[in-house]
Amino acid sequence: MSVSSNSQPMRTTEVFFSYSHKDEGLRDELATHLSILRRQGVISAWYDRQITPGTEWAGEINTHLNSSEIILLLISPDFLASDYCFDIELRRAMERHERGEARVIPIILRPVDWQGASFGKLQALPKNAKAITLWDNRDEAFRNVCEGIRIAIKDFRRFSGFKYYSEVAFSPQDVYGKTLNDGSSSFSHNVEKRKKSNLKSSIRSSNSTRNVSFSTTISFIKKNLIILLMILLIWLLIGFLSQQDISIADKPIAMLSFGLLGGLGSGFLGALAWKQYFHASRDMLVPQTLIGGFAGSLLWCLLGLSLQDSVLRSSGHIVGLFSGFLIITFLLLSVLNK
Repeated sequence: MSVSSNSQPMRTTEVFFSYSHKDEGLRDELATHLSILRRQGVISAWYDRQITPGTEWAGEINTHLNSSEIILLLISPDFLASDYCFDIELRRAMERHERGEARVIPIILRPVDWQGASFGKLQALPKNAKAITLWDNRDEAFRNVCEGIRIAIKDFRRFSGFKYYSEVAFSPQDVYGKTLNDGSSSFSHNVEKRKKSNLKSSIRSSNSTRNVSFSTTISFIKKNLIILLMILLIWLLIGFLSQQDISIADKPIAMLSFGLLGGLGSGFLGALAWKQYFHASRDMLVPQTLIGGFAGSLLWCLLGLSLQDSVLRSSGHIVGLFSGFLIITFLLLSVLNK
């Protein structure tokens, strides 16, 4: 095999289509437009209609989902409504994307509100994430998507190139096909270039991830501003309640009750905001609310018992606001690490 020292060895990239069967016609159109990449040996496309009769379909899908380097999410209202697409295929795809094992590319087929989904932080196709069905010329939309996929494959290969070179079963001459002017193998020379290139790519990827996480947090605040203000209001009221005259004997029980009330309220609101923004499962509302109640009661007990009664009576509302801001900070940190 002979390639130049600056190019990647030719290999086929497996592409996985994650889609709703109601969008099968659009998927077929996309597959048709990708045929040139398939004929050139750049990609091999796979989707569930290729499962042969008698094969366990779930296992077959899982196998290709775990082996594909490029995963295309064909986004539409039906895709987001599909439990299998959203809860299984999307979840696994994002896990592999976060670990750098695959590149996930959202492709917007039909108009739908998808910004709050877990893939909302990813650059989508076609241009400006304009749904394909909204383009005046649908072929132009698919051409734009294919160009983006070609670029993504090249970028992914470049980023993972050094790992590939370290694993291929070729000699240096087989891989690079030529030597340096002094007659020595160009393998080590190109490996060093690949190391430097991957280091720069890692730094750019890290910076990009931080920027995306920060923008996701800002977006979360904007879309849930009312809920966040309600959390502050709850703890402000808890603070005012704590300013009432409470006997020393009743203080621990009062602090525990106030904290439990504030924790349950803010825990439920925080879980609701998380669910709406990230399209999380409704089943998480109850456990997250209970966790919030436990954390809130513990927090308020520690604050209430550690502060002097005079401070709590005169500045309980300030302590309450502080507690609210602390809980919101933990919520935003969880969003930042999403």
